[in-house]
Amino acid sequence: ENIEIQVDQLPGVSKNSIGIFGGIRLGLPIDIWSGENEASIANEIETIPPSNLFRLNRFLKKVLLVEADPPITDLKEKFSGKLFLRARISKLVSMGALDDAEELLTNANPSRDLILLDLWANVSFLTGRLDDFCGTVLKIHNRDMFPAYRVICLARSGDWNAAALTLATYSSMNKIDKSLEILLINYLDHEAELEIRNKELCLKDIPVLVYLCNFSGIKSDENTLPIEFLYDNLGRSKSLRARINASEELVRSGALNPNILFTNYKIKQASTSGGVWARVKQVQELENFFEVDLKNTETLSNHLNLMVKE
Repeated sequence: ENIEIQVDQLPGVSKNSIGIFGGIRLGLPIDIWSGENEASIANEIETIPPSNLFRLNRFLKKVLLVEADPPITDLKEKFSGKLFLRARISKLVSMGALDDAEELLTNANPSRDLILLDLWANVSFLTGRLDDFCGTVLKIHNRDMFPAYRVICLARSGDWNAAALTLATYSSMNKIDKSLEILLINYLDHEAELEIRNKELCLKDIPVLVYLCNFSGIKSDENTLPIEFLYDNLGRSKSLRARINASEELVRSGALNPNILFTNYKIKQASTSGGVWARVKQVQELENFFEVDLKNTETLSNHLNLMVKE
């Protein structure tokens, strides 16, 4: 008697359960996602619009970070077993919550899972924390990897000759755009100062391109870039005005702790009036009210009304 043997493809290990803290902190059950298809729930996350309410955005960020039982794996999907995780990381990035996105990625061990390499690259170039990412890039050989990654990482490792040779190889094989090649030449040789004729390349909201364009002295208009690009303005090397503006937007999106914003408000006295400095002055005056004249409710109420209008 012939016995028919059926062979099923075993799914890979799902990483969709990865999170930073348990759902119990938010009152969510551990099986909150387990009855959903990973593709369906990933699509739902992608379509969630930003809210005008800070607390709602803040709550969304916490939900995205929950560790819970994974949804049902969809074997038909390209990123099967990681689709829900990718959607959560992408949403965190779009909110500007790069530290949280980076922590999720770290927990997923992207150095051993190249399916996450593209997201890891974006977060690394947005934060400027490239060491771990480059360490992995230099160890792997992936034909689908964006050519600029290897060139940049070789240069950062100090192997400038290998970086130049790699760039020349990509160019001879027509695997790299001419404008991108010029950006990389400027990156490798700061004295080259080659003109970037196709400046539209620097208008794209692609982290590695913005990173390279900055090296070529082409600063992208921050008003045209998504909010995640404001993360770089939080650093102490940036002007206080830039840091406050970035902090305000990232607090509004739910990405940043409001305490960081109020710390920036209180760094120094407002130097001029209007715009961001008007808000700095109002916050500092409000703090003085709390310390000196908290019982004067009428003055306090008027001041709060002015701040809300601003």
